[in-house]
This record gives sequence, structure tokens and C-alpha cells, in this order.
Amino acid sequence: MGGCPCRAKKQKQKEQDIMNKPSKHQTLHVLNATHWDREWVLSFVSYRRLLIHYTDQLLEIMARDPSFKYYHMDAQVICMEDYLKLRPEKTGELKKLVKNKRIFIGPWYSLPDMPLLHGEALARNLLIGIGLSKSLGGVMLEGYTPCSNGQIAQLPQLYAGFNIHSAIIYKGIAGDRTPKEFIWRSPDGSEVLTIHLAARYGRGNFYCLLYHEVIANIIHDTPVNNWDYALKENWAPFRIEFVHHDPYVYASLNSKETWHAEHLKPYLQKLRNQTADGAATSHLIGFNGMDHTPPFPATPKLIAAANKVFPDLRVIDSNIPAVMAAIRGEADKAKLPVHLGELRDAKAVAKDRDMYWPTLSARIGLKIANRETEHLLIDLAEPASTWAWLRGMPYPAPFLTEAWKLLLANHAHDSIDGCSLNKVTDDILGRFFDCQTICEGMLQDACVYLLTRPGKPAASKTTGLPDPYLVIFNPTPYARGGFIETEADILNELDGVPCYLQDEKGKTIVPDIRFLHPCSSSLTGHVGRPLPSKRYRFQFEVDAIPPMAWRSFKVVCKPPAAVLPAPSLAPADRVLENDFLKVTVNNDGTLDMLDKTTGKNYCGLHGFEDIGDTGDPWHFKPAGEPVDPRLPTHIARVENTPWRAAIEVRMQWELPKARPPSAPGGTPERARVAITSRFSLTRSARRLDVQTTIDNPCRDHRLRVCFPTGLVSESTYAGGQYHVDERPTRLPDMSKWIEPVDGYPNFGFAGLSDGKTGLAILNIGLPEYFVKGADRNILTLTILRATQLKKWPESAGDVLSAGAQCLGQQTVRYAIYPHAGNWQMGRVLQEYRSFAVPLIKSEIIGAPRLCREGALITLSPDSLEVSCVKRAERENGLVIRVWNPSNRPQPGKVALGIDFKSVVTTNLNENPEDGAAIRLKRVGKRTASFTVPPQRIVTLLFRGVKGVK
Repeated sequence: MGGCPCRAKKQKQKEQDIMNKPSKHQTLHVLNATHWDREWVLSFVSYRRLLIHYTDQLLEIMARDPSFKYYHMDAQVICMEDYLKLRPEKTGELKKLVKNKRIFIGPWYSLPDMPLLHGEALARNLLIGIGLSKSLGGVMLEGYTPCSNGQIAQLPQLYAGFNIHSAIIYKGIAGDRTPKEFIWRSPDGSEVLTIHLAARYGRGNFYCLLYHEVIANIIHDTPVNNWDYALKENWAPFRIEFVHHDPYVYASLNSKETWHAEHLKPYLQKLRNQTADGAATSHLIGFNGMDHTPPFPATPKLIAAANKVFPDLRVIDSNIPAVMAAIRGEADKAKLPVHLGELRDAKAVAKDRDMYWPTLSARIGLKIANRETEHLLIDLAEPASTWAWLRGMPYPAPFLTEAWKLLLANHAHDSIDGCSLNKVTDDILGRFFDCQTICEGMLQDACVYLLTRPGKPAASKTTGLPDPYLVIFNPTPYARGGFIETEADILNELDGVPCYLQDEKGKTIVPDIRFLHPCSSSLTGHVGRPLPSKRYRFQFEVDAIPPMAWRSFKVVCKPPAAVLPAPSLAPADRVLENDFLKVTVNNDGTLDMLDKTTGKNYCGLHGFEDIGDTGDPWHFKPAGEPVDPRLPTHIARVENTPWRAAIEVRMQWELPKARPPSAPGGTPERARVAITSRFSLTRSARRLDVQTTIDNPCRDHRLRVCFPTGLVSESTYAGGQYHVDERPTRLPDMSKWIEPVDGYPNFGFAGLSDGKTGLAILNIGLPEYFVKGADRNILTLTILRATQLKKWPESAGDVLSAGAQCLGQQTVRYAIYPHAGNWQMGRVLQEYRSFAVPLIKSEIIGAPRLCREGALITLSPDSLEVSCVKRAERENGLVIRVWNPSNRPQPGKVALGIDFKSVVTTNLNENPEDGAAIRLKRVGKRTASFTVPPQRIVTLLFRGVKGVK
């Protein structure tokens, strides 16, 4: 049946009235920009070719046309560093444009996807980005994160620490919860004026709703967006047979900017209506650019024409600092709504912006490599280098800078998200490998210097062959001890088992020793030579080693005196037990765990769940119902030493080999996914360590491990960035949502607590957790997600993108940690620190110098977290950054093992502050005391540190 003509006529008149409705005088700030993904569906070198061409064009346009006033390089500076590596002759010209505030760069080094990353990595991203931008002429001190999938709770505090008082965001908050402008407050109370860009066209609204129509004759918001209009005027698409590029992308040989004045008024009105909807001021924002777009020479002409359309609308070529200043000057701050903490709204209705939460688990191997690299650099290599520097070694600044830039290059959102080509993933893993290699080299240099530094007596000479020693370094500002597993070479002439260890005080430790293989080690130096030896694995436990100190253990190759045997850690074939935990493996492969400290028993832990997923890295699209594996094929005790015992559980189940969109129920072909989990318990551990290897031959599915806690709680807790995030266990009805939530981010741990007891799952690089079940108390951790890239037709793009299916073997590490009370009472952060950051294990043949100096840097109490120990950026001082994860003030103290002249607080950019806010004071020559406000990040700068050259 046809519609009523009168009703259609009235509707048309209504739409026309909306288009022509009068409004107050407004200013539309046109922001010329590009969104530059350094690597994504092209590799870095492919995108860099375009970057060179487009930046050359930008410099040419700005040189010849002063009316083309401003351009934004996507709030990052790495792309300008990439450009100048191949165009060094353009350095002066670029610096001049940046200094004259025509090109805006920074404050970020690379645009990160924040929920996936270490908080300190985000702080360094801004620190390095601001420093590099200033060296190139100036920095844009405005916060802009157009593509982070959710906004972390502490971002306002991070921005405030760099004198940034604004945020422009695109994803993370639903349109019905906020107007365009609001005040965003982090848990410590820091605030930034925040602009929320509209959903569909937010970061490309001027480009999509006016430039396309007038310049390219492309009409948006039609069923097919009328792209054929542009093809008629910009013809001759061209491509070659690509191998390393997208085989479905064409270049246009006669691409040109045209002019269609008939579209100017209606689409300028449409743009105006959209940008004014919900705005609190008369200043509107129009971004003119999109992913990898070049500069548009016709923009000044378009702006001039737009200025003549509506007498109450001023259209100007503007920039982000100018528009933020204008909004800040006009907005009534007292009337703006305030939002506290993280912003993580998923897409419920069409006007909301996709948050792409499933990227948390896309290509999990990248996430694991990232977390391992972050801890190696932030928690081991940098503090160890600082330790050696405080004792007189030259600071390895060039190596640290290179390591940080390699790491931060991988933190760009499309890189770390795992939604890119196989080649891009290979490049990212290569940079992680290079960063880790640099870090290991810095660790060796630091430890060698500490053991051999000048001005100290050398080890006494011995007759005959020297004895081997195991040396354990603690580079953290907390006392650390516990289980040690390391390898050591025993010279053939001294080879003898059994043997024992003797510490510096003569105490005997009887390790578990296993022969590994005849060794082919060699000795470098002025005269290289082989080192005839055999390699052994040593297991033992050490008492707490003072902060930034080491302990040495002589390997005595003769039988130890009689010692009492230690109680077995595996009293039965399927039982692991120490003084704190008892773990029983059930017939179905799940675990029952008794926490002896609280008396709480957890049953049925560690079951698996697999479900089909016909989505892509950005979208989770469940296919079919979740399935569980059948009974295990193998349960066996595989280790039982005095120091560690382990049980291995193997299982497998048959799944469809693929679930393409054409067959969401699965293909007829089947294959077996095999899973091997190894559960390990050490003598003094309060957690159960788990290593799971998945052999995956199947595509299009998601694998989670499940932990029924039996705990009743209104919220989960999870590690965040300078914060522990709490999120509701119960969600609204999401049955009609466009993007239902089935995963939350975590940095290192997630858990549940009922106030009396709790259970945390610690992990290395497994960022996606959730809760499920009728009572919302089953914790889940995603350990594999195999998806299509959805860029090319099925199978056609395998050579470029099949890595997203995660075929083959992958090993993941996590731990089950029961605790008393909430996450603070249960010391979850401290346990994660022990799990994720190992002590440094080394061997020296010949007596090492004893560590008689005690702790070099001690932070107390250990309920305060340290995020960096480093040399200051712009002076010869020591920087220690701490943060308070609790909601109450905490007194703190840093004690140095050497004298210092003064101590001040700084912001995150290491600019000194007066310290009054934290009541900082010096106590004697070696100690500083202070009070850290709730949820606050505090940076301390120690000057005149004795011993530093």
C-alpha cells in the first residue's frame, strides 16, 4: 500500500523547516587534518611512501597559498620523524611551519590504544612525544585520542601532568550520556575540558558532509553514498598486480577537485545541525580529513564560499588550540556535566560510536609480546641501568631511547590492536624482539658493571679452577625473594653431582639439580676460547634480597651435609599442596582449590569454553552455542621436586574447521583443537601458576578459560593504568544493542571479591576478561581468538591476513590467586608484581664481589606502586615515580643507600613543583618522606645524588 501524499508533503516541509531554522551566531572551526595509521592494511613502508608524497604536497601548498593556514598531523609526531628520515633536507622548512603554528604536531609520540598498555608507557609516550615535537619547532598541548577503544580512568591526570587541560575523544561514551562538551575527572580529582565528537562522522565531519559533496560530488547518507558521482568526474582507476599491497585498491590517474555549488547550502546546513546538536557554545568543530588523506588544496576556496551562505555562521580555517581556547572562554564550566573515571560505553544504538572492544583479544600473541617487553624495559632494564649509573656507570640513554621508541611504535592503535596484515604483525614482533634484545644487553652491562666496577678490591685469587657462583639481582625498590629456577654451567673438571649452594653468610641451600646437556659455551674477550662444561638446571628458594642489591651463591660440588627431606608438594598423583594452598585435579580436568589461609574452597576452576566467531578483529559475532571439551585424554604428575611440583592435563575436542559468513554453523570439515595445561606450585607460593599451550587448526572461534568463584559481588576489579578499575558484574539488557559487551580490559589481573575472600586471575598479556553465569560470578579469561580480517574475500587474502586466525601453537601464562578480603587486603598488586617481574638470574665463574652496600633504593610501604626508576630527562638527577592505588592518602618514604642534596616533586614532564600538595620533606641525608593523596601519581626528583658522575 502507498503512503499518504499529505503526510509525505508535511514531512518534507518539516525537514525543510529544520534545514532553514534560524539560529544564534556560530563559528565553524575547520580543522585540516589527516588520521595517520602508521601501519594497518598496508605495511609501514607502504604507508610511508604515501606519507612522503602527502607531506611534500602539504609543504608545497603552504608555501604557495597563505590562505591554507593550518594542518594537524593527528596529534602525534612519529609520522614527522618517519618523514624526516627520508627527507632530512626538509627539516628546516618543517621546523619553520611548526614554529609558526601552521603545522601542529604532538603531544603523543604515537597514537595508542590505551587500555592495552602499561600506564608508564603512556606517560613516556607523551614525554617523548612532547620532547621530540619541541625539537621540531613546537608542540600542540591539547589532548586528542581519536581512535583509542575506550578512554582510561586516569587520562585526565596524565594530561594534567603535561600541562594539557583538554581532551578530544571519539570513542568511549554514548551520545545520550553527554553533550558535546563536558568535564572529565580522573579518580585523583584532575579535570580536563572534554569534547566528544559525534559518532558517525566525528573525526571527519567537514570532509564527509561538505568537502565530499561540493568538491567530489559524493552524497553521503544515501543507501550507497552515491560514490558513482565521483567516478564519473575522476575516472581512470589504475592498479598493478600487487604482492605486498592491497590487491583491491586502485589509484586514480586523473583525480581532481571539482566544484558542485548546488550542494553547498544544504550540506553546510546539515553539517551545522550535526555539530551544533548538544553543543554548549557557539563554537563548532569540523574536521577536514580522514584515514591517510592528503591535504586538500581547494579547502580555502570551500571555506570562503561557505562563509557567504549563512549570515549568522562564520566559517574559518582554524586549529585545535584556537577552538579549545574559544570553547573554554565561552563555556559555563559550572553548568557542564562531570564524568568520573573511565569511559567505556559500547555501541547500543546507531548514533553511538563503535568501541571495538573485541580488539582486546585479536592476535593475542602481540599482546603477550607487548606485556613481556613492557616489563622487561620498565621494571628490569631501566631500573638496573639506573642502579649501575648511581654507582658510577655512564647512563645508557641512547639505548634506552631506542628501546622506548621501538616499544611505542608498536603501541599505535592499529598495531597493538592486532587488526592488520601478516606483514604488519611480523614487523611489530620484530620491533618487540629488537627492544627485548636491547634490554637484555643493558641488563648485562649493568650487572657486569656492578660486579666489577672500579675502585673496589677484586675477588681474591684462588689456586686451581675457580668455583661457579649463581648471582641473583633484585632491581626493584622492594625486598624480593622466593622461587628461583636458573641454568648454570659447571666446568668439566669440577663436574660432580650431588652438590649444594652456599650463600654469602655460609648458609647451605640444597637445590634440586637436573643435568640438561653437555654445553658448547664459549668465552669472549681478548682471547676467545671454548668453555668446557656441562649445563644444569637449578631450583631453590632465596630469602628476601634487599631492594637494588644482589646475593651470590657458591656452587659447591660435593655432597651436602645431611639435611631433612622437604615435605612433598605432590602428596598424591592429582594433588598439589604447600602451606598455603591445596589443589586437586578432578576427573574432568577442572580444579578444586583450598585457600588454607581463609578456609575458602573453590570448586570446578579452569574449565574451557569455545564458541564460533564469524566476526573480525573489531567485531565479535558469536555463531552457535558455546561448547566444552570432552574428558581429558591425559592427567599426570610431571614434576615433583622439593621446590616445585606440577600436574599436566591434556584435552582436545573436535570443532568445525572454519565458520565463514557463508556457513556460520561451520564447514563439514572438522579438526581437533588440542590443549595442554601445566599447573605448577612452588614451596612458598600463594598462587598456582598455569601454562597452557593451544594447538589450533581451526578458524573463526574464541576460546576462554572459566573460573566459577562462588562469590557474590556487585563489581569486578581489574588492573588498569595507574589505577585498579572496578566494573559492574551485572549489565543492562543488551539483546537489542548493536555491539553487546562480552569482554572487559585488564592490565595483568582481574578478579572478584565478596569482601571476605576473593579470587584473582593474574596473566601475562591476556587483556580480555569478563564475568558470566546466572549469578555473574564466573570469571572468564580469553586465551585465543581466531578471526578473519574481513578486508578481502574469503581465502583470497590468506597470504596477507590469515595470521589473524592464530593457527598453530600458542602458549599463554596466567595464575590463580585466592586471597583474603578485597584486592587491597589481598595484596593483588603485590602478587602480580611477583608473578610478572622476575629477579635477574646470572652466573659467574670465580668469586664475585660481595654486595655489602645494602639496599640502594627502598620504597615503603609496598602498598605504593613504583612505575619508573630512571635518570632525569634534562638534568643529572634521579627520578622515581610512585602512585597510590587506594582511595585514601598513604604516607610514603624513599630511602637511598647514598646521599642526595635535595628532593622536589615534578609533573610528569619533569618540570619541578613545590611539593606542598604531598607534604614532601627531606629526612637526613638519604631519605625523603611524603604523603600520596588518593589515586595520585607522584614524581620525585632527587638532585645532587652522591656517586653519580
